[in-house]
Amino acid sequence: MYLKRLIFSVVIVLSLFFLHYQCEAQFFYGGEDPSDIQWRQIETSYHRVVFPRGEEELGKKYSESLGKVLSNKYYTRNLELPRLDVLLHTQTLTSNAWVSWAPARMEIFTTPPQDLSAVSWPNYLALHESRHFVQINSLNTGFTRGLSYFFGQQAHGLVLGLHLPLWFIEGDAVWAESVFSHAGRLRDPFFFLQQNAQWSAGIHYSYDKSYFGSYRDFVPDRYVLGARLISNANLKYGDDIFYKGLDRAAHQPWRPQAFTHGFKKSTGITPSQHLKASQLKEYAYSTKNYNKSSIFKISEYTDFIPIGFIGNSILCIRQKLGDIDRLIVINSDGKQEIVFTPGYYLPESVSTYDSITLMIVKRPDVRWQHSASSNIGIFSHDKKKYSEIKTHQLLFSPDVSPDKIKIASVNIMKDGISALNIIDLSTNQILTTIDAPVDEIIECPRWQMNKQQIVFWLAGDKGKALAMADIKQKTIQQLTNYTFNPVYRLFGKGDTIFFSGAYYQKPQIMAYSLSSQKTYCLTRAHYGADYPVWDSQRNRLAYANYTLNGFRLKIIPSDSLLWEEVTGYWVRDNRHSLPCSDYTYTFSNEESSYTQAEITSYKKSSHLFNFHSYGPVSISPDDATVNPGFTLMSQNLLSTSIFRGGYEYLLQEETHQWFLNYQYRGFYPIISFDAFYKTNRNSINHDEFPQTNDETYPAQVLEMKFNLTCPWHWLKRLWQQNISLRMGLSSLWVDKYKDGPSLRLDDNFFTTNFEFLWSRIFKSTPQHIYPRWGQTFYALLRLAPMENSDKVQGIATEISIYTPAFGTHDGFKFYTGFENQSLKHYVFSHSISLPRGYTNLGYGSIFSSQLSWRTPLLYPDVNVGSFIYCKRIYGGLNTDFAHYNHQWYETAGLELTGIFHIVRLPMPVYFTMRSSYLFQEKSWHIDVILRADFSFQNFL
Repeated sequence: MYLKRLIFSVVIVLSLFFLHYQCEAQFFYGGEDPSDIQWRQIETSYHRVVFPRGEEELGKKYSESLGKVLSNKYYTRNLELPRLDVLLHTQTLTSNAWVSWAPARMEIFTTPPQDLSAVSWPNYLALHESRHFVQINSLNTGFTRGLSYFFGQQAHGLVLGLHLPLWFIEGDAVWAESVFSHAGRLRDPFFFLQQNAQWSAGIHYSYDKSYFGSYRDFVPDRYVLGARLISNANLKYGDDIFYKGLDRAAHQPWRPQAFTHGFKKSTGITPSQHLKASQLKEYAYSTKNYNKSSIFKISEYTDFIPIGFIGNSILCIRQKLGDIDRLIVINSDGKQEIVFTPGYYLPESVSTYDSITLMIVKRPDVRWQHSASSNIGIFSHDKKKYSEIKTHQLLFSPDVSPDKIKIASVNIMKDGISALNIIDLSTNQILTTIDAPVDEIIECPRWQMNKQQIVFWLAGDKGKALAMADIKQKTIQQLTNYTFNPVYRLFGKGDTIFFSGAYYQKPQIMAYSLSSQKTYCLTRAHYGADYPVWDSQRNRLAYANYTLNGFRLKIIPSDSLLWEEVTGYWVRDNRHSLPCSDYTYTFSNEESSYTQAEITSYKKSSHLFNFHSYGPVSISPDDATVNPGFTLMSQNLLSTSIFRGGYEYLLQEETHQWFLNYQYRGFYPIISFDAFYKTNRNSINHDEFPQTNDETYPAQVLEMKFNLTCPWHWLKRLWQQNISLRMGLSSLWVDKYKDGPSLRLDDNFFTTNFEFLWSRIFKSTPQHIYPRWGQTFYALLRLAPMENSDKVQGIATEISIYTPAFGTHDGFKFYTGFENQSLKHYVFSHSISLPRGYTNLGYGSIFSSQLSWRTPLLYPDVNVGSFIYCKRIYGGLNTDFAHYNHQWYETAGLELTGIFHIVRLPMPVYFTMRSSYLFQEKSWHIDVILRADFSFQNFL
């Protein structure tokens, strides 16, 4: 009986494995750092931290933070953890990190954000990201551990993806970052603002909608959901309660929803029932001030974020569901006018004074994904003109001086040190630089009216404090004590400094008087208030008041504000924050067994291969197929060397194949090499055959390809643009024909390929089915230089154009393609799209054109138990035609696509049914297309 269960379990797990990888795009790949970086490392028994040469102090900080966390037995649940590889990216605007499995590693973007809580960025990331490392290693038990012997690291990634909800993965990490520090998002009422408002008002979305989100309504993300569910369950059942579900998933990965069953066995309720109980716990009243959305259109949920006054009008950032951000002016009558569309910018780094608005614009490196700089965008409301200052630095939070001749901004250097830069607005030159105190970050600088002083936040492990810099003296004076209370944003060019802060566990607008050194609470917003802006000319305050339909603008005269004095605000406790737990566990040097290690060189050449996964099947990440055989896979820590090799039996072609794929991405051109040895049953022609002979003959073929690819990518205002150039060499060695005319053993065919790809895509939202605007162009030239004749073996070109259609989120796609290839030696795969309904017209000279229209139809947000959740249904019309062999082929039809989550798996599944009428055949052709999106894999 046990043996039968074991065999059944193995079959089920392998079936899930195949299902998982049939849709997988690739093992997680995040990009590369510039090739000229030389790397250093710190190795301990807990981790290996790899960082750029010259950033040794930064490497030590992260090594110490990670070491203290990973050496703490309570944090790691007494697990014996393997050594963790950690890579530091120091040249990006991104403030993020992730843990990925297959290959196992942690990647950290060391640039801290401008809304940091009261803990340093290295300690914050160590507490949060290491929890993901603990989660994955908690799966290394039972059947999953046995599975890893056969499949390597990908086995843990498979079980995690199939069973662990993303809200648990992130919520548990938020819980850890908060419980093991004096800060963290679990203590922050700003973090829970939207969820608290919805739940207290009786807006209780289903478990599936709360987890998977909605195109129609605003739904707080999985971090907020998970933090609340984890903290409530841990308080009631104990800190390890959800890990009982994780343990069940590790021991019984073949069982559907094993995580849910494990949690229910320990508590008597499912996670969905736990969500309902948590919602009812916060329920206070039923509201009528909420515009419930229709399943036929997107809700009117909109945030209006004030950033400054212009005369009697106020300037806001409008963030509307289903639309990109807009800069709007609202006059005294409430009329709105769009004055500017920012594009790819940082919303938290926008400021306005008088007629000038400043913002930080993203400028990624054209080649390297992990290199970027920030430009300062300047919009003049008087001239209606936009310009940019190129900085080649990582700048944040710009603010213009009262005389409009200088800019203050935060500069984050590669070594993690923060400084205040003063820039001349006319020459764009840096006038003054003032370094922040050691291990502290400057946030949100704001000029004073005397034009010589700037106020800002100092943030670090000691908490947050108000501070002031003197430009002439190049000094920093601390104005308040440090506090662990969540405080954000600043506004004020006079004696009173306005900011957003937690007060009685809600976000409110606060004020600090420089002269009296007193702190005041100015609002008692029902849900919460944020983003204060002061109008000194009219003595009034504007702020964003949260409602169930988003942040709404509120303007109040000074004498109508509360001005309630608050004592004891600037102390190192959390009296005004949300209660995190019944306790706070913090680290001390005595408890940590970690000791710092020496710094050594990390040589790229000796770390090219890291074999992380393998298995008794052939898994192709590129074309998303699984075949019998075996595979060996490698990807190094720098993500510059990627290898896949093995043997497979191709089920569709019914033939054997040995294969090897290798990419090196550490040079400016990407170098790739591919080799295949197989029986090619239907692709070989030869000039010995009669030209009228349409038969093809099977042969043993060794195919080798060598490619050089130069990709470029850049952002320009509202557009993403890409160019890719590829030059390739391809050789085919034909061993023999089994059933056709005999050939010499050394018969071969050699080609050179040149490819060009260009795309230009307008910024859009997830609600847009097609890009709002866009153009793509592709061209291919294939030559056979060794041939006496027919040197041109093939050419192809494609053009796609995207335009708006009749509604807000529907669109047209116009496509045209042409292909011509010589059929004398080898039949290559089609490089263009054929009319829908045809799988193949033949080979040679083909012209193809398509017109597609897509429009959203329904936003159901409905689930059928735990089996299926439907987020959106959209459809459209197609009309295609092609010219081949002196004949026209025409099709027309319609298409219907639903976006679903099946059995509560995190990856959305796109299910498409397409019907095409083939005019030449006078018949209908039905296609059923199933596609899964695995972009959910990133952790934070």
